Amino acid sequence: MSTEISGIGGGRQRDGAIEVKDLNVQYRSNGGLIKAVDAFSLDVAPGEFVCLLGPSGCGKSTILNVMAGFIPASSGSVRLDGELVTEAGQDRGVVFQRYVLFPWLNVLQNVEYGLKVRGVDKALRQQKAREYLHLVGLAGFEQKYPKELSGGMQQRVGIARVLVNGPKVMLMDEPFGALDSQTRYMMQELTLKVSQKDGTTIIFVTHDLDEALLLGDRICVITASPGRVKEVITNPIPGPRSTEIASLPEYVETRRRIYEMLRDEIQRSFAQEAEKLGVSKVGA
Repeated sequence: MSTEISGIGGGRQRDGAIEVKDLNVQYRSNGGLIKAVDAFSLDVAPGEFVCLLGPSGCGKSTILNVMAGFIPASSGSVRLDGELVTEAGQDRGVVFQRYVLFPWLNVLQNVEYGLKVRGVDKALRQQKAREYLHLVGLAGFEQKYPKELSGGMQQRVGIARVLVNGPKVMLMDEPFGALDSQTRYMMQELTLKVSQKDGTTIIFVTHDLDEALLLGDRICVITASPGRVKEVITNPIPGPRSTEIASLPEYVETRRRIYEMLRDEIQRSFAQEAEKLGVSKVGA
């Protein structure tokens, strides 16, 4: 797939291949050295939607933060289209669980902010901002302020603000975890729509098995800390997917298989926490 090369959404440079090789991340805590990620390797093709799935504390967010360039690798590497990732860049957009919007700017100003910083002409940046607000279902809300919006609406503004900058890769760190179930499903549908429309590579961190099976072309199951690749599973159900897939036999079987993997890792995670607290035995 090829598109016009531009730094602005709707005409982006098409690529977005990620190569993570033997990634290790360590940090100091209470005078000791903690290994968060251990020999983690993963290749992601341009336009692919990959979910990172694992128990709490397994290093999912740490891996995403290294991909984003927010924290350094202790060893190993992350490359985007062959270039070593060493710092944050506009070729990667990040959507967090918290709605990181500027409260003193209205919706339109929040979405166009990145383009303004890059010196894009006001008329063009506002046109692009309006296009992406329409895409996320917020046309007509341009003059509203974040405090006037629901959580789901704020998250949609955040997604539009990322997409308008034309990133090759969108990194999403449990972005819908704080939303109610109905709003969460609407946001999942929106994310699939965005992925299909622009062909953006998406790395999506989640601890929700059903969310991973709905969204991911592949699901990377991660072990309890330190995070390693336990298995990478190709979703047997081709896109576009909807919640109706839950009744398909291949969905049921794949869900069972992944659940068994997760259950083992969650139990290991519980045992690790118990050991830290000096508890000798943990109930199943």
